Amino acid sequence: MNQDKRRILRNTFLLLLASSAAIWAHQRFAPRLPNFDYLSGWTLLLAIVFLAGYNLRKKLPFLPLGSSETWLQWHIYVGYFTFVLFVVHLEFRPPSGWFEIVFSIIFAIVMLSGIGGLFLTRQIPKRLTILGDEVIFERVPTYRKMLLDRAEKIATDSTAETQSATLLEFYSKNLRDFFATRPVFWRNTFGNGRGLFRILAKVEDLKRYTNEREREILTRFAELLREKRRLEFHYALQGWLKAWLFIHIPFTYSLLLFSVVHVILVYGFSAGAP
Repeated sequence: MNQDKRRILRNTFLLLLASSAAIWAHQRFAPRLPNFDYLSGWTLLLAIVFLAGYNLRKKLPFLPLGSSETWLQWHIYVGYFTFVLFVVHLEFRPPSGWFEIVFSIIFAIVMLSGIGGLFLTRQIPKRLTILGDEVIFERVPTYRKMLLDRAEKIATDSTAETQSATLLEFYSKNLRDFFATRPVFWRNTFGNGRGLFRILAKVEDLKRYTNEREREILTRFAELLREKRRLEFHYALQGWLKAWLFIHIPFTYSLLLFSVVHVILVYGFSAGAP
């Protein structure tokens, strides 16, 4: 058994142990201690503060606060444990009242986006590795423009090279839109290459009616088409790696804010109670 599997088994065991302890403590002490929900609430708040602190840790890598990988592991398993604490704090009942409902919705968004983000960060890098050379996300629009310019130049120069406008007309009719437009995001996300295959089929079909020099140019078009498809695939996958954080992080801080307001309201009503 390798180190990663041992770590997963150990952390899973600790998660199950802590979750069982939290549920046992609720069943054991909640009926006897009127303020037991205060303890579960403060524990939940501390867990949320810890989870929010991971983003701060990533922004301050120079501080001697442990490795980012260690923080990530704690973030994952404390996140799961926070779900247990949340259910315990609600006393295993559906939320009631507008504040609890909104709080629960925000918590669900944070939880689900975190699980989704964990899946994405585990699976997408594998798919990007299969695609070959790394592509910098922010430079994809520049690369896209470069491919368009190269394709335009090949098409324009083909008239002089072949003494015919056949390839230029073919490019204008069948290829320009593929190079000039940004394909549908969802198709790139799931690796749908039907559009590319249709265009490549047209390129191969035209080769049967052209001479050797024209076939060489068409082969160059085909290479650029495949490179464009690979570029858009990179862009879509890396976009998901960035997009989920725009959901997870803001809602995490919203959850933290709601938790603090919840504490203030609880103690405020407690102090005002007769």
